This record gives sequence, C-alpha cells and structure tokens, in this order.
Amino acid sequence: MITRLVINLLLRAKWYLVFGLGLLTFHQIADADDTDPRHRRRIPVNRIATRPQGATQAVDGPIAEQPGEVTEVIIRNEAGEIVDGELSDGEFFIGPRPTPVIVGQPVDRALVEPVPIHPMDHSSGLPLAVPEGDQPISVLEPSPSADCMHCDQAGCDGLCRTRPLPPHAQLQQARIETIAAILANPFADFWVRADYVRLFVDGQRVPPLVTTGPTTAAREDAGVIGQPGTAVLYSGALDDDARDAMRFELGRYLGTSGLAVSGSILFSEELQSTFRSDQSSFDLLARPFIDAAPTSIGNNAELIVFPGTFTGSIQVDSSTTFGTADALVHAILVSDPGRQISTFLGYQFASLDDGLTISDSRRVIGGTTGLTVGTELSETDHFSTRNRFHGLAMGLRGDHCVAGWSLRSAFKLSLGVNDGEITRRGSAMTVVPLIGGGTDVATRDSGLLVQDTNSGVFQDERFAVVPEIQLRASRRLPSGWDASIGYQFLYWSQLLRAGSQIDPLVNLTQVSTAGLQGLARPEPLIVADDLLVHGITFGLSHEF
Repeated sequence: MITRLVINLLLRAKWYLVFGLGLLTFHQIADADDTDPRHRRRIPVNRIATRPQGATQAVDGPIAEQPGEVTEVIIRNEAGEIVDGELSDGEFFIGPRPTPVIVGQPVDRALVEPVPIHPMDHSSGLPLAVPEGDQPISVLEPSPSADCMHCDQAGCDGLCRTRPLPPHAQLQQARIETIAAILANPFADFWVRADYVRLFVDGQRVPPLVTTGPTTAAREDAGVIGQPGTAVLYSGALDDDARDAMRFELGRYLGTSGLAVSGSILFSEELQSTFRSDQSSFDLLARPFIDAAPTSIGNNAELIVFPGTFTGSIQVDSSTTFGTADALVHAILVSDPGRQISTFLGYQFASLDDGLTISDSRRVIGGTTGLTVGTELSETDHFSTRNRFHGLAMGLRGDHCVAGWSLRSAFKLSLGVNDGEITRRGSAMTVVPLIGGGTDVATRDSGLLVQDTNSGVFQDERFAVVPEIQLRASRRLPSGWDASIGYQFLYWSQLLRAGSQIDPLVNLTQVSTAGLQGLARPEPLIVADDLLVHGITFGLSHEF
C-alpha cells in the first residue's frame, strides 16, 4: 500500500509544476491599498474601569479588528454593567496617560502599553472600590489582525489575515460577551469561501474483461488469456481522469474568544466512461474468465464475435462519484504578529460510489455450436458499491504572513467507520427462432461473472482512517476579497470499489440442466481497497 502511494505521487508530480507556475502568475496581482477603509478592522474596547475627572472616560480592555485605530467601544460602569454610549472624537482616553483619541486616527503604540487591569471582587464579579485619584486604565495590545498588525516588524506588508486572541485571564469573560453579541448581531464575523478544484480520484481497477486474438486460433483457444496472439482490450483502472469539483465553506468567528465554527462541502462531477466494440472493429471478441468446472479448469473465454460462428457486440460502462463534508469547531492556540496556529475538532463525512456494467449480445450465424442458426443470446453483469464514511476529525492549522502573502497549511486526521454496500446483479436471455415461425424465449437471473452463488446485496462495516493535507497561498484583492491557489491531498482506507468485487473464477455447470458440479464459483467477495484523491484549488474568500 505504501509503495502504491509513493508511485502515484511520483506519477503525478507534473501537477506540482503546474501549481508552482500558477503561484508565480498569481503573484502578479496588484497589492491592496493598506489605507483603504474597506480593509480596516475595528478596535472595540470592551470595558471601562472608572470615570476620571470631567466629562471624559478612561477605558480598558482588549483591542481587536483594526490595529492601531479606534472605531467603537463597549462601555461598562463602575458596577461592571454594560451601558449605552458612543465613541466620540476626543471624548475617550487610552493608555497609561489619558490622551484624547480621535475616531479613525491611528493610535501610537506607546499609548497602549498594558497596565494592571482593574481588580475584581471574585465573590461578586464586580470591580473593587477604587481610591479617589486612582485611574486603573488598561488597554491590551491587539493580536495580529486581518491586516497583520505590526507586520512591518515581521517582514510583511499588511495584506495577511490572523485573528485576535485576548489573554487567558479574559477568555471566560470574552466568551460570555460573545454569546450576547451573537444574539444581538447574528450575521457579524462570518466568512465565506468558494474553491474550484481540478480533482484526481483513483479509478476502480478491474480484471481483464474483453480480449481479442487471431482468427486462425482454434475456437476453444480463441480469446483465451495465455494463448498466442491473445490481447486484452479492456482492463486496469477505470475513471482515473481529472474531474471538476467545487468546495464551499461557511464559518463564523465567535468574537474575541479565540473560537470559531465552520462547515464545508465538496462535491465533484460523476465521471463516466464507456467501452464498446463489435464485429466491425474486431473479427474476434471474447469475455475471458477462469473456468472452475471440474472438466475444464483453467483459462477460458466466452466468444462474442468469431468468423463463421458469431456476430455481436460488447459494452462496458463505468462510473464514479466522490464527495466530502465536515463541521468543525476551531480554537486559536497562538496568535502572534505574522503568525497564527489553531486546532480544530469535529465531524467528517466522505462518500464514494462506483458502478460497473458489462453487457454483450451475439447471434449464431453457423458453426458447430449446437445452437440453431439465428439464435440470439445476451448477458449482463452489474456491480456497484456504495461507501459512506462517518468519523471524528481533528487537526492543526497554521497561517503565516510572508511578503504580503498569507500562507496556510492544515493537517486533518479523521477516524471512523466506513459503511459499505455491494450490489451484484446478473441477467441473460436466449431467443431461439422456431421452424414454424415465432420464437422461444428463455431468461435467467445470472450473467457470466454474476451467478446465483454471488448475486445479491451485501453490507460491510469496518474501521477506516481519512488523513487530509491542505496547502494554500492567499493574496488580498483591492475589493476586500482574498484570492488563493492551493493543493489538497486525501487518503481513504478500507473502502469498497466495484471492480475489486469481481471473482474471475466461474463454474458454468450451475446453469446447466445437470446442475452444479465442483466448486461453487464465483464467490460473494468483499474486498477492501484504498483511495487517493488530490487536486489543485483556485478560490475566493471574504470576511464580513
């Protein structure tokens, strides 16, 4: 399994070159204007400790959302209760030394150095009495904001995104206030994201299903694998080509609590393929199998087209669909200038459906088949699998600000159960012309590779793991949106593929009048496989 994983990655290494060229081209996007008011983040001040002399008020608490610029305030009175009020020019003071603040004016960092927060009476949850003349004022310096505050010290130009995280001592209070803020303004702090994904999903692998060969071969050897000149026309990986997919994400930051919730869904187009051939393409067509009858054990083939004996056609249809979804709770662990690290926990869902149908029809035109000339025979074998993964998702995500780019890397590991289902159906019909006119029609619920011994619906549940890696580089656009290019990789263990559920051993004595002789084959196999999915992503995101 590990060897296959390495080989797949090497074979697809060309897409890393595509990703690199796309990233280089994407770098030409014009830098956003840092001073554009559409790019500002607010600095709410969420507590007032006491009222100094005059009509002014001193404020204290964390700053967030627009680094270095005051735009709004949440005011508390001496009892710790939130009171109504607006931030007016020159009315409020910030810093250890009261200084007038003008709305929209950047604040000097020297004025926002933290000082001790007003002491609280923990039994009542209210501020303690303050001696006259004391003005315990504290404005906490903001964490890196949506525009990377102080990125000039971290080597970035203010076009990246991080979220603020208040000190541990204020997290509980901030989260309580967040609940009230959500109820008051349920549409604030949302983000949306849409990605187009050029997706590659491993195809289902099938044994040889159609063969051809020289028409000079004896009829019992024609199209048989291992005989001189026999060539396989259809086998290997099906539906392994690139497909289009879309991923949508909706999330919300829970104020300054350092928490967020998100949900995403990825769905891809159904990839279908069809192989069809008849006597106009090949003079010999056959369906190979391994004969398990006691009198003819070994490789064998059922002829579909053979000169002087049969004319006919064969068709193979396959399809694959893939999709994922998740619901996560995020918690910020580290929020420094130019960098943010968070963890997440939640629910992961994944689905994969495969379909495979082999159908043939032939008409007797002569020879020593024992069948009346003009007899028409048709067969159909159908295999399908359904996979639904439900699991616990956990992981880490890091955002870094580098030269105006916001670089994100994320690793997610999901542990859970794969609920699988296998369906096998077969059918056959024989139409024999009668001498006096009319036909004699006979049908049965079995084909060639699906017999009574393996027909039906089978359930399977087993533990599975789904690790996923995402890499993304984002750049701020003048419109306030972020554009990105990235790469994602997903591995899914212990799932069912339709092509793997084919048992090539067949004992056709079970459809004879004498009944089954020897081994009862094909068997109702349940074979677990794994899946590799990867793709290049192009996306847009916006925070409200």
